[in-house]
Amino acid sequence: MTDANKALAQRFFDEVWTQHQLATLDEILTVDFVWHEPNSPADLCGIDRAHQFFDQQFTAFPDYQSTVEDLFGEGDRVTVRWLATGTHHGLLKGLQPTGRTISLPGISILRFQAGKIAEYWSSLDNFLLLSELGAFDETD
Repeated sequence: MTDANKALAQRFFDEVWTQHQLATLDEILTVDFVWHEPNSPADLCGIDRAHQFFDQQFTAFPDYQSTVEDLFGEGDRVTVRWLATGTHHGLLKGLQPTGRTISLPGISILRFQAGKIAEYWSSLDNFLLLSELGAFDETD
């Protein structure tokens, strides 16, 4: 089952994160999908909430791309090391568009159940993200 899980993880990154095909979420996520999002005060639960997250993400970064750099798995879990890029052209959690480009590395773990993604964890450097968006630029 690991090869099938790895193929589905790759599809998640290719079709959703890179090609912005949100209809894919309905095919590859379990009904009770849980996203343990580090940038949110609570887990994102359900396919509808995943759609909302991606809508906001791709509004903020319309050219967002995520390149899979490593992908490996064992049992019901797959780990992906990725690099995200995009240009900040829309509102992001209250942060007005900066026009700046990000290059953000991260790692995600996906848990599979019955051939679909049931849980998703991600780890990324929020300090780097804010820095690339100019949050720490000095002003005169």
